Amino acid sequence: MSYRNWSEFWWENITGPNYILTNITECLLNNVNVVFIVPSDLPWRYDMRRILEDRVKERSDLYELLVEFIDAEDEYPADEKAGTFLLKKYAQNMEVLNGFRDRGQKSIQEYLKKNEVLRNRIIWVKGLTGTAAKDWMEFCKNYSSEGINTGLFVLEVHNVGNIVESSNLKSISYEGNISANDIQVFNEFILNEEHGSDELWNNYIATVTACLCDQDAEISELLIRTNIFKSEPPECGLQRIAGMQKYQRRGGDEHSSHILALVRNNDENEINRRIWIAQVKILFPIIEMERNAIIKKYKTNIEYALQYNDIGQYNEKLVYPEDVELGTLIYMMHNNAPNSEYRMLYIPEQEVRDRISFLRECRNTIAHAKICNPQQVKELVTSHNSFVK
Repeated sequence: MSYRNWSEFWWENITGPNYILTNITECLLNNVNVVFIVPSDLPWRYDMRRILEDRVKERSDLYELLVEFIDAEDEYPADEKAGTFLLKKYAQNMEVLNGFRDRGQKSIQEYLKKNEVLRNRIIWVKGLTGTAAKDWMEFCKNYSSEGINTGLFVLEVHNVGNIVESSNLKSISYEGNISANDIQVFNEFILNEEHGSDELWNNYIATVTACLCDQDAEISELLIRTNIFKSEPPECGLQRIAGMQKYQRRGGDEHSSHILALVRNNDENEINRRIWIAQVKILFPIIEMERNAIIKKYKTNIEYALQYNDIGQYNEKLVYPEDVELGTLIYMMHNNAPNSEYRMLYIPEQEVRDRISFLRECRNTIAHAKICNPQQVKELVTSHNSFVK
């Protein structure tokens, strides 16, 4: 069974995103304007706005409340001040429109409130950058709202530098409130719902997609659904996503480190570095657990080999079986004891001997900051449980 809408799940059920919406809602209900600092690649931005609008309406109990969205890029003239723009757009009549005097005793903020120009409105201005963002923030910093009945603001801004808050204006950052754990947990929910209960595979896929997609939960969710991790590298799914019309602008900022920008620029080094980080987190522990399981199973044989052979590791004589690394196990299996025709260590099962060699191959790959290929990952993850029983 699949959750009806993963965008809703992200914004309403995951800690970081839900905290953001809760914080914005509380600010508005306490008559405080909000600067919402967002990346250009904010996931599911339209759903986020709808969810927040529903929350505020539900909490305010104001039937006539309007949340009005203004696209700064399309609707806001670059040479116009925020207050003047609002007066022109929302003044109820010509008398109010023409009644403000720039050198009068009242500020434009006080004039708008006195004449109820923004009555029962939350003005959400999206796409603000540069000078326009600074102008709107300065306006809202001095707009002392008495509640939704006099109007409130949400400014969705990007790349604006330092923000000076006031009693009338608070800032909330997307990037500052979304953790790697938020993405990881979100991915695991998706996998458990849609891919069944293979915990180890789910953990690996969740971690790889989280490392690759960083804070973009939308691309992470899509990658989980479109990539066949057991047979193809994640780059295959990412290439398909990068080619989708819907995501042509995703990762489009200059010098962007977004995963789709990396894919389009063929930045294999950074993509592989992110995959490697995930493999260090998930595959290294798998390898270590299997090494411990093998040593435990053949502890008597290994103890005997260490007792009667002078075997060193990292320039020290080995004494305890638990310290024997995979490479040393292979050395002991492949070399005879001094003055003997028998190997130092005999492990009868060919399957186990092959597994030890495979584990060392994978460990050496990751230890040298390289990544295991999909076939190696599949073999490591799929067969893990049979070797740790």
